[in-house]
Amino acid sequence: MKTAVLLMAHGSPESPDEMEEYLNLVMTKSRPTPEFIREMQARYATFGGKSPLLEITKKQAEALEERLGIPVRVGMRHWRPFIRDVVDGIGCDRIIGIAMAPHFSPVSVGAYHRALGEATDLGLELVSQWHSEPKLLDAWAGRIDTSDNILFSAHAVPTRVSEPYTTQIRETIDGILARLGKRPEWGFAWQSRPNAPGTWTEPDVAEFLLSKGWNSVQVAPIGFVSDHAEVLFDLDHQLRVIAEENGVRFCRTEMLNDDPFL
Repeated sequence: MKTAVLLMAHGSPESPDEMEEYLNLVMTKSRPTPEFIREMQARYATFGGKSPLLEITKKQAEALEERLGIPVRVGMRHWRPFIRDVVDGIGCDRIIGIAMAPHFSPVSVGAYHRALGEATDLGLELVSQWHSEPKLLDAWAGRIDTSDNILFSAHAVPTRVSEPYTTQIRETIDGILARLGKRPEWGFAWQSRPNAPGTWTEPDVAEFLLSKGWNSVQVAPIGFVSDHAEVLFDLDHQLRVIAEENGVRFCRTEMLNDDPFL
């Protein structure tokens, strides 16, 4: 039986001109307005107009293929190369599906699993979570400056599907803190909440940060692996501006990206 690995991520447009097509794929319940399309184009412009997510995920796949000695491919849920197109020509009997998000939620990792299952009749082995893998925790711990206040963050989710996601995030934080020689003052909050109805996990990163009275903060986005819009805009631009306007020195830990620890 021939096996291949499929790394799955959200996907993002390759240029501002593709933003409308991309948003129409993401926003299935309502169409993006011209104003929202322009807003998203402006957000991407703050980090050069293009997310590095696909390039980083391909590097992760190349490194994993070299280590495992079996084919490792990349499929995106909301942009090219789409999951369905990649598995159509993958040339194997069994796929190990890994979402590049360590913590399980039905609206994140679960959605990748559903997309893969709908795309193929091949045998599947789906990795649901890898939030407590020792090397993941080592990699994050090695990036943290223990002389600064630490704000851990992860993507907000609807409260109705917040477990086991919330518990797994706390387990990741505990694992990182256990590896630090000196435990800094720290906190955790949720980022990147969309403008959508319903009750979402709280507190928000900006609200939490301003409530702490810290003079400086180092943000560690442990809910993600790679640089992408939710890191490069939501934190590096949006949260940085809020912090600095309120006299808080802001920095962010380097993302894991294609670190060999992964």
